[in-house]
Amino acid sequence: MSDNKVLVFKDDAGFRDAYGFLLKQGVKPDGSHIHGVAVFKDPAGNVLLRRKNLVVARGRVFALENLYKLDLDRTIEDLADFVQDRSRSICLFSIGTGGTLPDNPWNPLIVNPWETSIASPVPFRSYTPSLGESLPTELENIYYGKEDIEVGPDGAPAIQYFLKRMNIDTDFIPQWHIDRDTNVIAVKNILQIDKFDGRNYKINEIAFYLASPKEDENDFENFEMFSRITFDTESLHDNKSLTIEYYTFC
Repeated sequence: MSDNKVLVFKDDAGFRDAYGFLLKQGVKPDGSHIHGVAVFKDPAGNVLLRRKNLVVARGRVFALENLYKLDLDRTIEDLADFVQDRSRSICLFSIGTGGTLPDNPWNPLIVNPWETSIASPVPFRSYTPSLGESLPTELENIYYGKEDIEVGPDGAPAIQYFLKRMNIDTDFIPQWHIDRDTNVIAVKNILQIDKFDGRNYKINEIAFYLASPKEDENDFENFEMFSRITFDTESLHDNKSLTIEYYTFC
């Protein structure tokens, strides 16, 4: 039996809200396209921002690969660098500062459908081993994308984590949303940016990544960007946290 939770339209106010937002944008999810909506909320559940999402070319190619069990045609130049791994799923996200121009923080840039990476990624967490710091054991299945970084010209090396799991409160399982009357089908993911994530950065982009678990290791491989959102700049300061409900309509 599947552990996935299926909700219908009338059961979830967030789903109705995201669906209504798409309709106001002149988009009616009817099976003809894949659409994404991100709803940003504060800890009290108040909606701060809603943004449409673009599934980039890699994400659309991946969907067709899996629908038809079809390997990539390497003779097509635009697809030559794409990773061949149909076993992956959308399971990680990253945040960044490249969603607007520096002098225009409230005017998000348009996402190019052939982009393959976030513009200016920032770390969720950063630790300095020489100071005895390390990622707590209980977070080892939540943060990934580990990189060793030199902090400043004379600074001690730091270990930073640029990727985070979605749906951390539901064993990493998203939710189905189905409404037969309106012919709308969606999947809902929950992204959490907590009070320790990305401290003192001003973020304005989020990317969602395909990846597959490494066998016998607590890690992932074959990362590729599936979709990207740009939005008005949000400052991650003090104890500020955000919850993002990300809906994929089809």
